[in-house]
Amino acid sequence: MSTCIHRREWDDDKRKTLDKISWEDFGAPLLDKEAVGPAVSRAQKAVLNPGKSYASFVDPTSPLLADADELGFSRNVVVLEIQGADISLSLIDLPGIINSTEKKEDQYLINMIKGMVKHYIKASQTIIVLAVHALSDIQNQVVYQMAREADPQQQRTLGVITKADVIPPGSHSMWIRMMRGDLFPLNLGYYMVVNPNQVDLDQGTSHEDAVDKERRFFETDASLSVLAQSVLWSSHLGLSNLTAALSKQLVDRTMAELPHMRAKASSDTVLRA
Repeated sequence: MSTCIHRREWDDDKRKTLDKISWEDFGAPLLDKEAVGPAVSRAQKAVLNPGKSYASFVDPTSPLLADADELGFSRNVVVLEIQGADISLSLIDLPGIINSTEKKEDQYLINMIKGMVKHYIKASQTIIVLAVHALSDIQNQVVYQMAREADPQQQRTLGVITKADVIPPGSHSMWIRMMRGDLFPLNLGYYMVVNPNQVDLDQGTSHEDAVDKERRFFETDASLSVLAQSVLWSSHLGLSNLTAALSKQLVDRTMAELPHMRAKASSDTVLRA
């Protein structure tokens, strides 16, 4: 079961922190995993339009979904809580770091976004997923340095290179070096994925078909197939392998926290006795 939650801590009009953080469910709990993505998108739309009723974006047929957004960014976030028999997990999708804005009045967003990212990645329980677009210049990626500062031992930072299918000709060597740990290394390594393109989304391509298409791309691409042919690096290609790696990190970190959780529970019991 998944639930989208609006975590509001920022007054977008007055540009200041609220005295009290509020939490508001975005619609009913989601039991169908296919409904999660669209629900998160609508919740994000609601956050970027604080002048309109938050609840009015719950309906997927709402005409407000087609309107232009009031804001480009907000410190208020959409939290996706995933609950099951053995797991309670929160996912927070943070905006990308920006270094400039088109309008002078939006320059406050530069520091606001950096502050948001630093706030959420500093917690020791947080798994940092460092997503890097394959068309970006990794050497100018401030977020890499921010992740290193928040996680100096690199015990909870995992890199993801997205949109591998649009890497410009002649640029593959840099990304292959990153995958192999020769450039901007991370102890947990990097994973490379192919995101569904707009045609796939418009056609409603299933998850299974998207994964199969991604697998065939890595196996046949003239430059990246060298990774697919490697026993070591083939396990770092594709969404399925990324999902498995993140699941392992979640389990490992949960197990590492168990002694602390048990000690706290024992202490609480003693205090209540």
